[in-house]
Amino acid sequence: MKLNNLLNLANLTVLTTGEMIQNGPGEPLNIAISVTAGSRSHVKYLFEISEKLIAKGHSITYLCAEHTLKHSKGYNISHEIFSNVDLDLSETEAKPFTRFSESKFSPSFITKIEQIYTQSFPLYEKYYKEEKPDLIICDFVSPSCIESAAKYSIPLIIGYQSLSFTESKPYLTISNGLEPTTIEGYSFWDRLNRGLIDPIKDLFTSYDIFGNLNQARKLHGIPEKPTL
Repeated sequence: MKLNNLLNLANLTVLTTGEMIQNGPGEPLNIAISVTAGSRSHVKYLFEISEKLIAKGHSITYLCAEHTLKHSKGYNISHEIFSNVDLDLSETEAKPFTRFSESKFSPSFITKIEQIYTQSFPLYEKYYKEEKPDLIICDFVSPSCIESAAKYSIPLIIGYQSLSFTESKPYLTISNGLEPTTIEGYSFWDRLNRGLIDPIKDLFTSYDIFGNLNQARKLHGIPEKPTL
């Protein structure tokens, strides 16, 4: 990906933070990328892009947890550890994924995310004040990164990737939260269920699960929400 393409993406951050990248053409950027949970697929594509950007003189720092540091092996990228919470994905309760699956997080997973949030949020704040990044790219399961960047008006890109091997060629990947893209084939009951019943049901079932995470948000001046 060319630098211009990356900067064009960064222009979209005005929708999230209200801030735009101020550096002029050709000026080196101080860019942070952050993954505090998830497998290597959450960050590998960013490392590939980072190598090109570093070659052009830009500064890249990987903000990670101890268990996600290993994802940077083989890449010449500096890093800072923001959490030592051990998130072993093999112990996370999960069901086989199909194209009709809904995104669900287990209580044990959310507990780990809350612990990472509590540890890392103050470190993000410290990093913003000291390093003043021009742009930060946060993984979608790193809420402390996303919400701290929004709080401090740091230009922000949220990385999201969802793979499903149930799709036929040439559609090798889908965005589970955005598929299907239309509701033309939905019956009245499908629309009622997806548009009203499921959201209300999820609100009740997830309230207790996200309680501690929302307490951590409250301590840092972040509004509560029934999700990551």
